[in-house]
Amino acid sequence: MPSLQSRPGKVVVITLLSLVAAVVCFGLLSSSGVVDNGVVELGGAFAGFIVTVVTLNRVWGRDDIETEAAKSGQPFLYEEVVKTLDLRRASPHASPQLAHLTDYYRAKRLGTAHTLQMHYATTADGIDWRGSATHPTTARWQEDGVSHTGPDGETLKHDYKVDLDLQDLAVGQCTPVINSIAYRNAFRNLDGEWFETHIEQPTGHLTMIVLAPDDMQVTSAGAGRSIGRGDLEHTAEEPAVIEDGSVIYWSVDSPVLGARYAVSWTWSRRTARETLASGR
Repeated sequence: MPSLQSRPGKVVVITLLSLVAAVVCFGLLSSSGVVDNGVVELGGAFAGFIVTVVTLNRVWGRDDIETEAAKSGQPFLYEEVVKTLDLRRASPHASPQLAHLTDYYRAKRLGTAHTLQMHYATTADGIDWRGSATHPTTARWQEDGVSHTGPDGETLKHDYKVDLDLQDLAVGQCTPVINSIAYRNAFRNLDGEWFETHIEQPTGHLTMIVLAPDDMQVTSAGAGRSIGRGDLEHTAEEPAVIEDGSVIYWSVDSPVLGARYAVSWTWSRRTARETLASGR
């Protein structure tokens, strides 16, 4: 199957259709309906946007990740990963600053191992665990060691892991996993920032979404991939910057197992008039 780089319209098409779905069903990126289980609360438009992204990615198709998983010996695979970094109320001018990340995984169990492990890291003050919407009683959070640096060469000062017990999930079956965390004072650079993820399980699709702060406008965005400990290599397919610089969207088909993927961007402060005109 062709990669994302050979299908340059995919990012734009999926982004625009997902935003249309959010507008029609809920009102763009506002909260007129919520999914709230006491741990994680998601606005209706936000949920509609994510559901549309996941659905369109699956319809578009993917490589046979089960073959890759069998070769690598991994006990789980992800059919879909969607990582949404919500900075709307996390201006780089705010103190303290809390930036919320919501992760969606569609995980499939392949063997007898039943503990799925996920890692998070930051160069800043730390990360707060907000919980798992799908597995609130079986997800265990703890701080771990640090072993790598970020795309700009900064050392990741804090590293954490989540151990998720999926013993009740039958081999060959899938389950959604939704985790929520909050970064403390992690996106404070006034000129621009970056956000990365590491591919720990064979993955069919990776989607990264950044919702910009209300008072900031994204002026440009780029993306890169690093294999092993190598430097990030610029990717041919640029992330889409939409909604007057308030949303960044990037999607990758069949990301490489063990690689790091990062989105970076520049931004500038909106004037009071621009913020008022946009309804923020």
